[in-house]
Amino acid sequence: MPPLGYAGQAQDAPLGHRNEPEERPHAEAATGGSVIDALALFAALATWAVSTVLAVRLVALSRRTGEAAELWVGLAYLLASGVGVPPFILANHLRVTDPVAAQLWLLVALGGFLASCVALSLGVWRTFRATSRWPLAIVLVVAVAAARAFLAALRSDPGRVPASGIAAGAVAFSVALSWAALESLSLASVLRRRASIGLASPEVHQRVRLWGIAALLTLANATFGTAMYFLYGTNVPVVTTRLVQTAFTLLVTAATWISFFPPERVRRWMRSRAASIRRVG
Repeated sequence: MPPLGYAGQAQDAPLGHRNEPEERPHAEAATGGSVIDALALFAALATWAVSTVLAVRLVALSRRTGEAAELWVGLAYLLASGVGVPPFILANHLRVTDPVAAQLWLLVALGGFLASCVALSLGVWRTFRATSRWPLAIVLVVAVAAARAFLAALRSDPGRVPASGIAAGAVAFSVALSWAALESLSLASVLRRRASIGLASPEVHQRVRLWGIAALLTLANATFGTAMYFLYGTNVPVVTTRLVQTAFTLLVTAATWISFFPPERVRRWMRSRAASIRRVG
């Protein structure tokens, strides 16, 4: 999902590209393409696995507690892992042999990622601002932008989505992810101050902060991919672009996994931070 960015190739992004003749940098792709393909596939599969496990656990938790926050965040990850990532991986493998099918699968992936943005914004609302009504305006902005982006992609020829559709998709992703990061990091700051006087758990502070960092890294990944599109069109430096996006994806996946499922060694390190937090505080 957007909170777990995907390792995509800039020229295969589902929102379209500039209408230029396709000239792949064959020499660059030949020297490192196969390695990057393997790394990108590994990153996408890791993203899928973490998102799926997290989604199942959160949705199951929501059924036990009846809380909307767990349900919406769980659905955000489920939409990304179940509807977004698998078609995206399939489209990347079909992009040469069957471009038409690849574009159709990219459209399905786009729908999953955009829907996960809406679910994420609802989850952020119910998690951090449950007693307020003003966040509904942010949710509506994300929902309208996501719908507009998907309809623009649906009505357009492959690779020829208008700039307005691309901008709408960028709004949906950036608003949802920025809001999640802002709320998480703001809460982490509050928890840090409380931890400095022994009124909050340093472990919880670190885990909340990590989730905010994961959202920021996902936003950076999406921003980088979009920027490469507008700068290079179909002539992006393939190996460099995929390597950067794969690195982002692996960092996001690791941060998300640790924030929700920290290994015992990491838990001990987080608890050991209590003394240093008190000294700094």
